Amino acid sequence: MTNRNRIHIADWEIEREQSYAYWLMCAPIGDSAKSRLLLRWGCPSEVFRAPKKALEEGICAPGRRINSEKWSTYLAARAEDAVKRAYEELTAKGIFFYPEYHPLYPEKLRAIPSRPFGLFVKGRLPAPEKRSLAIVGARDCSEYGQYVARHFAKKMAQNGVAVISGLARGIDGIAQRAAMEAGGESFGVLGSGADICYPKSNEKLYRMCMERGGILSTYLPGTPPTPNLFPPRNRIISGLSDGILIIEAREKSGTIITADLALEQGKDVFVIPGRVTDRLSDGCNGLIRQGASLIQSPEQLLEELHIGYGKVPVTGYEEEENPYEQGKEIGKVQSDNREIFSQFTLEEQAFLQLFDLELLSIEQIRRKMVANSFLKNITLPQTMEMLMKFVIMGQLRAEGGYYAKMMSGIGDKK
Repeated sequence: MTNRNRIHIADWEIEREQSYAYWLMCAPIGDSAKSRLLLRWGCPSEVFRAPKKALEEGICAPGRRINSEKWSTYLAARAEDAVKRAYEELTAKGIFFYPEYHPLYPEKLRAIPSRPFGLFVKGRLPAPEKRSLAIVGARDCSEYGQYVARHFAKKMAQNGVAVISGLARGIDGIAQRAAMEAGGESFGVLGSGADICYPKSNEKLYRMCMERGGILSTYLPGTPPTPNLFPPRNRIISGLSDGILIIEAREKSGTIITADLALEQGKDVFVIPGRVTDRLSDGCNGLIRQGASLIQSPEQLLEELHIGYGKVPVTGYEEEENPYEQGKEIGKVQSDNREIFSQFTLEEQAFLQLFDLELLSIEQIRRKMVANSFLKNITLPQTMEMLMKFVIMGQLRAEGGYYAKMMSGIGDKK
């Protein structure tokens, strides 16, 4: 579907037109029909004052006719005082409204197919000059997924990248909270009205977003969250972002829907690989098979986003301990490297022993694995999963697609 034509309204007329634009936003017709009416009459106030019959015909696409009783009833109830009062009630709730022609309407959204006619915002919109990344994933995520979400979100925040997600429990909310705790910005896109926090358990996160970013919705205030509203919401999450990072996703899930929408919009899709035996990794590994970018470190992701690593210092932020890098399992402190090494599987132990301080390419690593009886049957996705795991644990280092042992890695032969 192609983008709708852009409406141009003079800056000095914007505020005067806001109440009529909100009236049109509330109309029981689709976004494309609203844009067609604006194209024909030029501005919301002229649409509001146009003859009822012409407006009934004007919502139809060329060559089509529809009979909309709700639209006819809505037009019959037009009243200037009611329109102005409704908009005053909206602003009294602290909700801003940005129709598609507004100069502050996000340019990134203008470029996507089926862009929304308008946005409701509590807080502020993402700054157009800043890079932004959507981080999405499973609601019922693993402890490893939680750690990765926090780790990547904090690094993005430290480097001036805004984190965008759906304020859902699991990966979404964890990443958003971590970004803001690290001093960055986050924007939550809701599958309900902007004045409704869902889930209720994320009310503190909802308020954090209002203060340190924004809450966005394409749905009218007061709209309750229902399952059918979330898939369309996902296109806004990807549309507002320069790329999307997937952390844990089942094969059929809302996360995969968001990834598909991002691809349709021409956005980059980045994926954290996972275990081939883990159903939470099926969606991620499937995206990698389809050509999505496999990501192994925040530094690599920042490079993909064309951002120099560590350029934006953040003060007052204490780096979270890496439970792997410090020689710990999640939830269990271990002080002896050898003891930790013994807790890996035989395959993982053999894998770590492949490395020394010399950087190896993936091809070189695979050749070494074929010659090892413990490793010869391990697939490429499994190899990438282990590399990712040990880079995050601090046992291996990654440099431009090459890997080597850290100076004090667990796999030291002593």
